[in-house]
Amino acid sequence: MSLLSAQRVVVIDVETTGFDPASDVLLEVAVVALEGEDICESWATLVRPSRAIPLGATAVHGIDTVMVAEAPEPKRVAADLRRRCGTSMLAFHHARFDLAFLAPLLRDAGEPPLWNPVIDTLGLARGLPGFSGHSLPELAARLRLPRERAHRALGDARTTARLLVQLATRWEERRGVASLAELAALSQDALRLPARREAAGEDGGGGRDIPDRATLRLDLFGSPAEGGNAMQTTAAVPEIGQMAPEFRLKGPGGQFFTLTEYRGRKNVVLAFFPLAFSPVCSHQLPALEKQMSRFRNLDAEVLGISVDSHFANDAFAKHLGLSFPLLSDFEREASAAYGVLVADKGHSGRALFAVDRQGRIVHRDVSPAPGDPAQIPDHEKVLRALESLR
Repeated sequence: MSLLSAQRVVVIDVETTGFDPASDVLLEVAVVALEGEDICESWATLVRPSRAIPLGATAVHGIDTVMVAEAPEPKRVAADLRRRCGTSMLAFHHARFDLAFLAPLLRDAGEPPLWNPVIDTLGLARGLPGFSGHSLPELAARLRLPRERAHRALGDARTTARLLVQLATRWEERRGVASLAELAALSQDALRLPARREAAGEDGGGGRDIPDRATLRLDLFGSPAEGGNAMQTTAAVPEIGQMAPEFRLKGPGGQFFTLTEYRGRKNVVLAFFPLAFSPVCSHQLPALEKQMSRFRNLDAEVLGISVDSHFANDAFAKHLGLSFPLLSDFEREASAAYGVLVADKGHSGRALFAVDRQGRIVHRDVSPAPGDPAQIPDHEKVLRALESLR
């Protein structure tokens, strides 16, 4: 049984007048549904734009002003798209581009955002060896996928679907990936990590082989033999008695969470962890979950925080069966404010903070070695700190 046999995946592609969602507009949307490894549904529609189509854009995809004159209005397209996506896992090739145009389409039509988990085939390709180019045409040629009409939404969506089948199989066989949720998280990791390496001068820009998250731990945290397992941050950890830094982070379903909303009502435990689906985090968070009844008895809310996207965190929480929310510090501002950002690696360290109802820090426990299972912050200590507030 393959990874893709577990659930339906909806693959999406768009065509636009250009690359800037602030000044360019959507022209075409296509949806291809995968059940197992087979395409079971295809849908595409032009979108009536609010402005004329530049000749340069028409030269790329062939869509001109005459073709879209009688196309459906954006509101109708948005409703059709949202219905076809449902709650399915989504897949894109370079998801950030497509979602940047789909978000305003849905928002302006009054439709719910696409908060579904996302697999990015661009990330999956970058995370595997053997690909010198990562554009959709280059990958299709390299893997000898059936030729489709390039630079039209339906053709590119069908190609992306076939590409996903090939790449998911490789990740499953070579990396031991066990679920689509893990595949989604890894695809986003693989997009972020080469960018950090290139900025640090560690990579020539061609990307590197991204291993599974068990091995990724050594890549991100450093090998103990090299002394890289010790956390090195660039900011001070707030002192006990100080006001806890405020944050506004996306949690389940893209809902925003702030620390202020708990002021005067609840104590709060902040559990920073480096990466969703990594092995030590997969132990740390279930251990917290086992103590949830004790935290609730002490009138404390537990919030997990990592630099993963809220899509990855949602999938990770579901995978682990967590009852407390995981928040996305995607811009790394909260990790920096609490002094736990490992700046050269781009992820947070592992830490527990307890914040009382007045918003003051009453306990802090920052692991000096985030990759060491023996140095997970002590839950009993934070529970004792909360008990002292009674």
